[in-house]
Amino acid sequence: SALFRELQETHAKLKEADVIQKKLHEKCQILEQEHPASVGDLDEKQQLLYTVKKLELQVESMQSEIKLEQTKTNDEKAKFNSLQDAHGKVVKELTEALLTVEDLKGKEVQRPDQATLDELVHKLDLAEKALAAKQLQIDKMKQTLM
Repeated sequence: SALFRELQETHAKLKEADVIQKKLHEKCQILEQEHPASVGDLDEKQQLLYTVKKLELQVESMQSEIKLEQTKTNDEKAKFNSLQDAHGKVVKELTEALLTVEDLKGKEVQRPDQATLDELVHKLDLAEKALAAKQLQIDKMKQTLM
């Protein structure tokens, strides 16, 4: 899904920033050992420290973004699972209603009165509409997750 790809890209950038930060920190330590009191090196060290701090802030920002995206992804998964459960229940109800209708059709000897038949047809119609609505919701959720 697009959300997951975006999360992976952000994570890759975060790792890349960590690697750059470590390299800059190592370079700073090497320069400090080679020329502890050199004025030019001191300026470069300050610049490197500034860059390291800036990268640390970027890493923190990316970590926050990752957590936010993970939360969104988990929420979407929960909604999707809830819709799947509801869909399953509606399918079960529809199946039961269809079986009931078939049973009633098969019992020609004990023909039900028209009111009972109308009620069952009405229930079947409601179940089919509910199933169609849930299927539409599931399709929308699938599109938002992909």
